[in-house]
Amino acid sequence: MDEHHFAQLLVAALAKPAVCQGFQSVMRPLIAGLEEKLDNSINRVDNLEIAMDETNTKVTVMDQKLDDLEQYSRKDNIRIVGIADNRTPDNYENTPKKVVSFFNEALQLNLTQYDINNAHRLGPKGKGKFSSDIIVKLSSNIVKQDIMRNRKKLKHLDHRIYINEDLTQLRASLYKKAREQVKHKHLYTAWTRDGNIFVKLHDNSKATKITKEKDLADLTRL
Repeated sequence: MDEHHFAQLLVAALAKPAVCQGFQSVMRPLIAGLEEKLDNSINRVDNLEIAMDETNTKVTVMDQKLDDLEQYSRKDNIRIVGIADNRTPDNYENTPKKVVSFFNEALQLNLTQYDINNAHRLGPKGKGKFSSDIIVKLSSNIVKQDIMRNRKKLKHLDHRIYINEDLTQLRASLYKKAREQVKHKHLYTAWTRDGNIFVKLHDNSKATKITKEKDLADLTRL
């Protein structure tokens, strides 16, 4: 018997009702078993996804708490951008003294060395014309607020110098994105206060605090 003839006989046999019923009776429990295993697998996947979502939520909450603690440690700090960096490998800079002189001259304040706990440059010496940022840790939040209130006087300088709050990496990134939205006219303005980021959609709209990118995305989609 050749293969073609055998195939014809097999098809004819399987087409008989008795054979079909017998085949179904054999296959039915096998299929039922496979369906049960598939349902169990789907349930396990669903449970794993739920557990993963819960874990991600806990991680997000923990990250937020850690960021809050880090920002609190910076509550009396400011960051100055644009003060000339004249340091060289052989030239030492008394950064705290330089910062106090800058505050008193540019902002017309009356600060002393005791109003600053510390001030240091970010980055190595020898940056040439590029000024490295200065982180200033002030003696109190009162001194910080006094400086922040008077920073508008910097607009009259020949070259731009900026005074900003010292934000965590997470908040600095979010604030940058908010300012980009302002630049593209999707927001009216964005600013920080006490380490928190606020935005306004329009001139007369209410200030909204944002803590994550989703807040910003939801607001700009309105």
